[in-house]
Amino acid sequence: MSFALIGAVVALLLIAVPVIIAIYATRAVKQRDDQVKAQAATFAASPLADTLVYRVPDGQDPAAVMAALEQEGYAATLGGGAREVHVPCPRGADHDRDHVRAVIAGARLNLEGDPVAVPVVFEDEQ
Repeated sequence: MSFALIGAVVALLLIAVPVIIAIYATRAVKQRDDQVKAQAATFAASPLADTLVYRVPDGQDPAAVMAALEQEGYAATLGGGAREVHVPCPRGADHDRDHVRAVIAGARLNLEGDPVAVPVVFEDEQ
């Protein structure tokens, strides 16, 4: 085998292997995301669902709130014209309320990381 052929094979492997790994990783993440969304939808549709509703104040990005909740294991969804975050609480709203409040209070104003100083008040507390 010539050095040019060996070089071409090595170059092809250096490109192909990471691409294949990225495809499989993306697929796995998508499947997990779909499962979490399906579980949240099933739970939210259940008559036993206990949900906290947080109205995101103007100026705060709902995506930042949802990202913070997802990191803590909550399968939050948007509702109310994309300004309400619905947080299903499998252990009950009263049980999860303080933790969800702390997570939202620690969320950033936006995905760029700007801090926010707005009190967290749920819809059932107004």
